[in-house]
Amino acid sequence: MNAFGIFALILGILLILASFSFLIKDTYSFCKNAILVRLEKKEAIRYAIYAIGSAIGFTLLFLSAFLLHPEWANITKHTTGVYEGESINYVGNYALTLFGSFFFGASLAIFVPSFWIHLAKEKLNDVQKKWVRILYYVSIPFLFFSFWMWSEGLANYLYYPLPNGFAINNDGFMITTSANRAEGFHIAFYGVVILLGALMCLFLSDQRMYRRYHKHGLLEMIFVVAFPAGIIGARVWYVVGNWSREFAHRDFYHVFEIWNGGLTILGGAFFGILVGALMAKYSKKGLDARWTVDEVVPTVLIGQAIGRWGNFFNNEVYGRAVSVDYFRFLPTWLVEQMHISTSGSSSLTAGPGMIYVPLFLIESVLSIIGYFLIQYVVGLLLKKWTSKGDRVGCYFLWYGLVRFILEPFRDSNFNMGTDNAWSICNSLIYVLLGVAIIAAAHLHDYYVKNKKGDFFPLVSAGLLLPTFLFPLLPSLTTSSMRDGEGEIHSYGGYQLISKGETPLFLAAFILLLVATLVFVASYFVLKKSKKAGYYCLLAGAALSFIGTMLYIFGKNVNHF
Repeated sequence: MNAFGIFALILGILLILASFSFLIKDTYSFCKNAILVRLEKKEAIRYAIYAIGSAIGFTLLFLSAFLLHPEWANITKHTTGVYEGESINYVGNYALTLFGSFFFGASLAIFVPSFWIHLAKEKLNDVQKKWVRILYYVSIPFLFFSFWMWSEGLANYLYYPLPNGFAINNDGFMITTSANRAEGFHIAFYGVVILLGALMCLFLSDQRMYRRYHKHGLLEMIFVVAFPAGIIGARVWYVVGNWSREFAHRDFYHVFEIWNGGLTILGGAFFGILVGALMAKYSKKGLDARWTVDEVVPTVLIGQAIGRWGNFFNNEVYGRAVSVDYFRFLPTWLVEQMHISTSGSSSLTAGPGMIYVPLFLIESVLSIIGYFLIQYVVGLLLKKWTSKGDRVGCYFLWYGLVRFILEPFRDSNFNMGTDNAWSICNSLIYVLLGVAIIAAAHLHDYYVKNKKGDFFPLVSAGLLLPTFLFPLLPSLTTSSMRDGEGEIHSYGGYQLISKGETPLFLAAFILLLVATLVFVASYFVLKKSKKAGYYCLLAGAALSFIGTMLYIFGKNVNHF
C-alpha cells in the first residue's frame, strides 16, 4: 500500500510539472506571436490535454496522502481541538479530497492560460476573446470552491497550529509553528505573504499603467524604493506605538529585530505611498503623477488583503473568544487554527467549543470589497464627478474606517500600546487624511479652473481644526506612562494639557494652534506679496508636521 502511495505521489508530481511546463511554453509562444490572432483546433485540444493532465496529477498527489496514512481510517472522532468529541467521516473526507483535487487541477490549468492571454494578447479573434474572458472569470470561483473541497477533506488529519515557516540551524531543517520557534536562519510565512501582497500590487498597477502608456515596467524602480520604505515605516510605527509596552525597558537592538514580527500596516502603507508618490512625481518624467498615484494606491488594498494572512499563520491579532457555532461555515483548518491561543495566557486554546474571532479574515474581505468599490464604482461609475486623487483619498478613508471599526474588537493582548488608543487614533487620522485629500483634489481643480490660487491657506487651516477635537475624547487620547515604580498611569483629554503631564503633548497642541493661525495669516499675506505668502505657507506646513510628530511621541513621554 505504501509502495503504491509513493508511486502515486511521484506520478502526480510528474504529471503536474509536465502539464504546466508545456502549458506555460505554449501560452508564452502564443502571446508573443503578433501574427497569430486565434487558437487553432489542434492547439485548443492540447490545452484540454494539459487540463486533464493537471487534474489527474493533483488527484494522484492527494490520493497519495491517504494511501501513505492508512491510520487515518481508524480516526472516527476528534480527540482534540475545537470540535473535540464530534465524529469524523473518513469516506466522506476521502471523496471530498479526491473530487476537490481533480477540479482544482483542472480549474488551475484553465485559469493560468486564460488569465495570461486575457492580459497579454493584444490582438485576438473577437469570438475567442469572449471565450477566453468567460473561461477566466468562470475558473476563479471553481478554483476557490475546489480548494475548499480538498482542504476540507484533509483538515481533520492535520496538526495545529499549522506551520508558519521553516528554519535551518545546527539541528538541520525544521518546520516552525506559532508554538515552536527555532533559532538560526528562519524564513517566516508572514514575510513571504507580505512580499506576495506587494508583488500583487505591482502586478495590478503595472497592468493599469500599460493600458495608458502601452509599456510594462514603468513602476519597477518605484516599487524597489517604496516597498522597503513601507517596511521601515511599518516597523517605526509599531515601535513607537508599542514603546512603553515592549521596548522601553529592553536593549535598543530589539528595535531592529523585524524577523520576530512587529509591523503595522497603517505606518507601512502611509510611508510606502508617500515615497512612491514622490518618486512618481520627481523621478519619472513623462508620467502623469497625479493620475498614476490615483490608479496605483487602491491596489494597496489587495496587497493588504493578502498580507493579513500572515497573521493567520502566526496566530496573532485576533479578536475575542466566541462560540464556534458562529463560524461553522468557515473551513475546518481555519477554525482549528483560530482555536489556538498565542496571547501569553495560561491556556493554550480559546477553550472548549470556542475560537478567536478571525479579524484578519474580516479585514482581508473588507479590503477586497474596498478595492472593487474604489476602482470600479468610484473610478468608473462615478468618473464624471470625480477628480484625480479621489481614489487615493477613498483608500485612506475606507481603510481608516475599517480599522476604526475593527480595532476595539481585538484581543487586548494584541493592542498597540497599553490601551490600543494608538491604533484607533491612527485610524481616525487615516479617515481625516482621506477626507482632506478628496477635498483638496476637488478644490484644486475648481480653483485652477477659475484661476484662483489663494484658497490653499484657508483650506489648510480648516483641515487642522479637527485635530483640536482629539483631546476632547479621552478614549482616543489616553497616554500610558510609567513612574519610578514601574506602574502605569493613564491621563485623558485636556487633563494632559492643563496639568502638564506630557510636555510634548502640550507643545504639539500649541504648535498646531500656531500653524492654524499662520495659515489664516498667509491668506492675507498672499494678497500683498506672493513671496512672503509662500514663506508663510512653508512655516505653517513645518509647524503642522512638527506638531503632528510631537502628538505621536507625546503619548509615551511624561517628562523631558
